[in-house]
Amino acid sequence: MATFFLTNVRNKSHGNNRLRKGEHRRPELAVADRGIASGWRLKFDLGRDPATGKRLSRYVTFKGTKREAQAELNRLLNRRNEGTYVDPTKMSVADYLEHWLTVDIERRVARKTAVRHRQLVERQIAPRLGQIPVRQLTPTHIEAFEAELQRSGHVKGRKAGQGLTAQTVLHVHRTLSQALAHAVKAGVLFKNPAEQVKPPRPPRREIAILSKAEVATLLRAVLFICQCWSQLRRGAQG
Repeated sequence: MATFFLTNVRNKSHGNNRLRKGEHRRPELAVADRGIASGWRLKFDLGRDPATGKRLSRYVTFKGTKREAQAELNRLLNRRNEGTYVDPTKMSVADYLEHWLTVDIERRVARKTAVRHRQLVERQIAPRLGQIPVRQLTPTHIEAFEAELQRSGHVKGRKAGQGLTAQTVLHVHRTLSQALAHAVKAGVLFKNPAEQVKPPRPPRREIAILSKAEVATLLRAVLFICQCWSQLRRGAQG
């Protein structure tokens, strides 16, 4: 039966870890520490490589409590046993976005925020970038994708061909960038390609400044309303 571990990166012993004859390696369970943020490094076996005979081990970084880390490890092991496990480094963009939504966003943020992220993924990102292997996604892909959204992005209730506003495309860019940043922390990507792309800048709303004549007209209107209100109160009191 394949072994699995939750290993401690910071406090792991650096002594001789070789097993003596007759000994069996026991699973470890401890807090892992990667840089500033604490998390868990989940290690599990995928059996042996049929070509080389070597054992295939996988490592997955996970943030959360000890119980949540154990639950995530159990989920991965179940998928391995069912034959549905996919190596994150070989995932498509759509696969990784679904993984990110499930194990990070929907567990960590408010429900309304998670729903908005999922809508942007399912309606905008996955249909256009979903088939690209996540490790092959480039800044050029993202630039072309965001330009296309501004030309013909999906908007419920809007006529075809109108595209998305710069503000909406900016939201899409931030969602994609957060997912790719998660992939970097998990060791799936070496860098975030979205960070090299400048998202569209929504136009600033200009504040209308009234002319002297318009200010005078506004003051007269306010004065008139105050006089009418005063007369109505006197009438009600009389």
